[in-house]
Amino acid sequence: MITEKFTLNEILDYNFETGKIFVEFKIPFAHYLKFELGVLCRKKSIRLDLILSALNQFPEEPKKDFFNFPIKLLIEKILNEFHDYSRKRLALAEKNVHKLYDNLKPIYPKIKDIYENFIEFKEEFESHLLKEEQAIFPEIQNIDNLLQEKKIIKKPNSLEIPIENMESEHLDQELHFQRILESADEFLKLDQNLLEAKNYFSELNLFYLNLNYHVYIENEMLFKKAKRIENSFYFEV
Repeated sequence: MITEKFTLNEILDYNFETGKIFVEFKIPFAHYLKFELGVLCRKKSIRLDLILSALNQFPEEPKKDFFNFPIKLLIEKILNEFHDYSRKRLALAEKNVHKLYDNLKPIYPKIKDIYENFIEFKEEFESHLLKEEQAIFPEIQNIDNLLQEKKIIKKPNSLEIPIENMESEHLDQELHFQRILESADEFLKLDQNLLEAKNYFSELNLFYLNLNYHVYIENEMLFKKAKRIENSFYFEV
């Protein structure tokens, strides 16, 4: 049974699907993994009893040990399950949010802020995906290949700063998208009968869930594993 003393990391180990609950409570869980649930609830003014009730609906399941995936398979998993998904969902979301903006802007001018914020996020996020695919992932794969071939490389810690930059961008992206969702919630309070807006905004929540898992897998699995592999080399002086 999950208690307030569990860290978020321990809760995800208990059942990986609990990430859905954190997203419902607007918690970017990938960046609060070391926090005890009780401490985080007090920090964010979240009712502990409500989130515990929701979390304990999930049974304990074997841990998804992505850390033991070979680097190549882990990268393929990220590309297929997260990058491809993100691009498809963002393209659809852009179409829907644009339609919403065109339909509602004469009556609800505030929809403009949500639309522009979303477009800004989409551009930044797609640029981030390209940096990972064209630079970070190939370099991680290259270092893993060198290790498999037992070769010595000349530049230690070559991944440290690029990975730190990606992790920083991950946090910015989660917080940016969280602000979009908060704006959407405030917008819906203007009129509870905006069914089309409710449907489109609920799709944004699904994207946010995937974004959190995406960040979790990269930060906690791929990047940590890459740094560990790099630190196992003997470097040339």
